[in-house]
Amino acid sequence: MRQERRFRNHISIILEQTGAVIAAALVLIITQLFQNIDELTESDLSFITSKGFLIFLGVIALLAVSLVGQVLVWARTYISIEENAIVIEQGRVNKKKNTIGIRNISNINLEQNLIEMLFGTCKVKLDTNSRSTADSTDVKIVLKKADALWFQQEITRKMEEAAGIALGTTEAVCETADGVGSMVAGTQNTDSSSREMKNYDVHAGIADIIQHGFFSISIISVAVFLLVIVGTAISVAEVLGRANLMASLAGAAAGILVAAFIILSTLWDTVKDFIRYYDFRAKRLDDKIYIKYGFLKKVEYTIPVDKIQALKIRQSFLARIGRRYMAEIVNVG
Repeated sequence: MRQERRFRNHISIILEQTGAVIAAALVLIITQLFQNIDELTESDLSFITSKGFLIFLGVIALLAVSLVGQVLVWARTYISIEENAIVIEQGRVNKKKNTIGIRNISNINLEQNLIEMLFGTCKVKLDTNSRSTADSTDVKIVLKKADALWFQQEITRKMEEAAGIALGTTEAVCETADGVGSMVAGTQNTDSSSREMKNYDVHAGIADIIQHGFFSISIISVAVFLLVIVGTAISVAEVLGRANLMASLAGAAAGILVAAFIILSTLWDTVKDFIRYYDFRAKRLDDKIYIKYGFLKKVEYTIPVDKIQALKIRQSFLARIGRRYMAEIVNVG
């Protein structure tokens, strides 16, 4: 008897999808508070009719509408595993149903960012053989880490069965609160066992990652970073030189916040490659390449060799000086 498993994304996906909106709203709110600090300190409550306060209310309303909308989308989106397909259903009034055939899935990978580490969740990324969506992930599903591992192994098993590969597996599936099973018995599946590989063909140490980060630095990002630092220092010096220091600081708060945001952005763009590929590992096993890396964002990729379309070799300005190269794999999905 075939059992259809139907479940939702983990509710933390709402925070992930609205995190950028919340951050932008907070910056705008803080900026408005600084710009209208004189009106806020008045005892006659005249600030309620000010333009800044109306903008504040508008931002809060938009944020509330966005959150409610995301909750409704989450509550009405279901994923189910059928015999030969994965089905994603959305909505109740305007229903959408996306059916992805198991045979059309090119790979299934795992990713875990900082928010997901805190919640103990994991993102499952499904890619298909479609060339029209080759530059983006077709489906992203957020589950508890144990359920994500089970989902990956279950879909991999079905993919290999669809490809005519005989598997020697012994499974015991138990239902969880989300309706997703957890694999608790051992398997002889080469794909799942490869997740526990220790002897990788390539294992980058700290020195390798530091070299990679240095040779990946963008000269433009460094130039922008230095210019913003100099500009901010000049602006702060001018503010400190004014007679009414508190009023000057309150008026310049918005500019200082924007400058700080730009500084952090350019700084991150400069140092991100020092931590992005932390603990980089890669191994080829049969017809698949397994890649694992990450510090703030942990990812595990399985790349079928027959899906690789090209191998790009690139060099940054510093890499040319150091005679280093970056290899980039291009594959369907």
